[in-house]
Amino acid sequence: DGAGIRTQAFDPSKLSDPSLIIYAPVRVLGNDTIVTNGDQTDTIYDHLEEIQAIFDQATELIGYNTPCDLAFLRAAGIIIPDVKITDVMVDFTPIYAKAKGKKHIRSQKLITCASFYHYEYDAHDSLNDALATLHCYKEIHKDDWWNDIPTVNGIWCF
Repeated sequence: DGAGIRTQAFDPSKLSDPSLIIYAPVRVLGNDTIVTNGDQTDTIYDHLEEIQAIFDQATELIGYNTPCDLAFLRAAGIIIPDVKITDVMVDFTPIYAKAKGKKHIRSQKLITCASFYHYEYDAHDSLNDALATLHCYKEIHKDDWWNDIPTVNGIWCF
């Protein structure tokens, strides 16, 4: 366990933050090989069972550009349950197109969706992105979302 690949710098003393380029993109945990495109590998390695337990309890998965996230999670060793998957980006695109007076428009970034719904945040931080996605989801489904989110022990499961 733990074996894999670790990047290294030619001269780490020249780096202001070595963690930005020195990390393990591949780790092995039992029969699973965890692969990520950054320093998330160690986080997943350290918490794989906890992360999997969350997914095992899910009755719906809600995200933004969900296929991309699910591919990343599968590559990292997470087994995705066979549940309803909601992609807020897919839900938002026709709303945004209509607001812009267009019949068709390409998919929009999360920051565009968040701004559209008056939600300001620091993008590209996992927790902030999740909260922005939740805000957008709630705005898009504001008339029905409270009843559709399952709970486990009083905690919403997304």
